[in-house]
Amino acid sequence: MKDITSAHKAEERYALAVTAGQVGLWNWNLQTCEIYFNPSWKAMLGYTDREIPNHQAAWLRLIYPDDREWVMTSANIHIEGLTPQFKIEHRMLHKNGSVRWFLCRGMAFRDETGKPYRMAGSTTDITERKRTEQALQESEYRYYTLAKMSPVGIFHTDAEGNCLYVNERWRELTGLTLAEALGQGWIKAIHPDDRSRMLVEWHQAIVGNCTFAYEYRFRRSDGVVSWVFGQAVPEKGLGDNIVGFIGTITDITDRKATEEALRLQCFRERLIGSMLERIRQSLDLGEILNTTVAEVRQFLECDRVLVHRFQPDWTGVITVESQDPKWAPILGTCIADSCFSENYVRLYQHGRIQAVTDIYTSGLSQCHINLLERFQVRANLVVPILQERVQTLGDSSYSESSHPTLWGLLVAHQCRDSRHWQPWEIDLLKSLSAQVGMAIQQAELYQQLQAANLQLQRLATLDGLTQVANRRRFDEYLDQEWRRLKRDRIPLSLIMCDIDCFKAYNDTYGHQAGDACLIAVANAIATALKRPADLVARYGGEEFAAILPNTTGSGAFKVAQTIRAAVQALKIVHASSLVSEYVTLSLGVACTVPDRDTLPETLLKAADEALYQAKASGRDASVYAP
Repeated sequence: MKDITSAHKAEERYALAVTAGQVGLWNWNLQTCEIYFNPSWKAMLGYTDREIPNHQAAWLRLIYPDDREWVMTSANIHIEGLTPQFKIEHRMLHKNGSVRWFLCRGMAFRDETGKPYRMAGSTTDITERKRTEQALQESEYRYYTLAKMSPVGIFHTDAEGNCLYVNERWRELTGLTLAEALGQGWIKAIHPDDRSRMLVEWHQAIVGNCTFAYEYRFRRSDGVVSWVFGQAVPEKGLGDNIVGFIGTITDITDRKATEEALRLQCFRERLIGSMLERIRQSLDLGEILNTTVAEVRQFLECDRVLVHRFQPDWTGVITVESQDPKWAPILGTCIADSCFSENYVRLYQHGRIQAVTDIYTSGLSQCHINLLERFQVRANLVVPILQERVQTLGDSSYSESSHPTLWGLLVAHQCRDSRHWQPWEIDLLKSLSAQVGMAIQQAELYQQLQAANLQLQRLATLDGLTQVANRRRFDEYLDQEWRRLKRDRIPLSLIMCDIDCFKAYNDTYGHQAGDACLIAVANAIATALKRPADLVARYGGEEFAAILPNTTGSGAFKVAQTIRAAVQALKIVHASSLVSEYVTLSLGVACTVPDRDTLPETLLKAADEALYQAKASGRDASVYAP
């Protein structure tokens, strides 16, 4: 009795466990085709125990139509002993019309001859699990579809940065296969010039578990270079641990090309603008040309840039040059090459621009190749410098329609190898040559203006007859030296000179002879003054004055005596003189140290008084009034 009670309790516990675990049990009689389904099995499909007959046909009707053949085939394979266990996932129809997934397990029982007579097993509802799996599959499918079709490169790494996956776009940009990119293989796709910097950034992102964002270049094995923007974010697992990185690379080659084009355009505009500014400010053609060739060589990164100036016979001289120290300088080289002048000058006169990629493959004449070989040139870019004809002062033949003349050439040399000159490089030199032409024209006009101004200044400061300084220049220079020497507390001396009995000389010999006498005396006085700072001037009529900066009174007196002797040495006959048979001078010498309490007039008055004393003492004398 006790054993029976224990067995009943065990069955109850098993039934409770089956019910709680939502497991349906079934027992299939293979001889009669009857199948026993426990209440839990039927409840999983929404039926009561009485609503489903215990027969194979009822079971088959509940299986989803598309799965029936598959389920029966799997069951028969097991019944025939071909599989150790019957296990299959399939769909069944719920009473409410929905479709649910079940995991069905079972095993066949056999008699002593091996013939199956019964099969029993369990069924578990796995609908939620299948939905989760389906959602995951769909998500993965979408991910890989997007990765495959994405216009950006996609990569996936582990926490140490080892590549696990790259999509087709990534492989297209790098030229690597998936197998080549795995692990650390992806590194070899990075351009060598960017590799070290990029790897430092990537390592910092890995160590710091932070976002990676960097611009760098890929270089494929076929030499194609592309700019990309790479970015990656940490992939976190359980407990927020970093398990890897997921990132993208975007091809920014076109953007970089646009940026570079804008940069070059801005540089060209700045270069031309700075040149125009120098033209306006400097007017020094040498400075303008030297700065131009230096900046152009730096900008074009070529080996040499020069200006070649033509002579009237079409020989030329390298007037300015900027060259890489690796190559021999050719500044000042004279080029007298008949082949060049005969074959190329006429073309350059008409604005011809020559861009030679390689002197040996560009169809140049042999004589031209020989000329370029002398200068170690492999490729060159030549732009003519054309100059509008400058109208000179008094030139009435100038015409606005006159054709510009060929002044010279602006030349860029590539010496180390051949070079394909870009259109923007040609445009740059063309623009600069036009500015150089303007600079030349402006410089020549400025030189004419300077020469005219010098002539005007000379006329304004020189005595027209004697060609020594006039009274205006005397007053300016005395005031200038007075202020300078006052600041430095240095002595300033003044000598006043007067030709003795000059009115009688004019009356006797005439004014033309008088003018010649004045000229001779002025030259004698100027010759006696030895220092550049000394100034001799015609003070008025037959009077002259000499300003001697940084000269003591005694020193000035010696100069006065030298002047008097120089005039005596002229031996200009003066029959009407009251002093001598020749022209003589009377001289008054004065000296002072300028200070704020005195004026230049004080020195003038002292020298004039000394001159009066010299005349009063009998003329032909020098008097120093301390």
